[in-house]
Amino acid sequence: MAGRLAGRKKTQINGSDYDILPHPATEALVLVRRLGAFVEFDGENPMKAITSLCLNSIKDDPKLELPLDILRHTQINGASVDKGLFDDHYAGNYGELISAIKEVVAVNNFLQLANVTGSLSE
Repeated sequence: MAGRLAGRKKTQINGSDYDILPHPATEALVLVRRLGAFVEFDGENPMKAITSLCLNSIKDDPKLELPLDILRHTQINGASVDKGLFDDHYAGNYGELISAIKEVVAVNNFLQLANVTGSLSE
């Protein structure tokens, strides 16, 4: 039976151990809708979507709730990502942050949805 645990991914990014669990479906659908407001998609260059998410979040999401929500079901070195861990772990470590968001987006197949619909907001 497929499910959240079957979609779990353990990986290492920049020397940190990540345990990424897919979002519950209802939560993921809400995130997909929110992502549509922030992300520019280019089927030829998926990193453009991740980069635009990070840059547009600063402008349109000043409390940076969206990146924290994306990482909600992720652990780094055994600790769940919350605001404190986010601020401490990613201080001066923004390349790892972008790589982590990229992995979470991949585990949840958010870009695949964008390719099917042409946009996350449609």
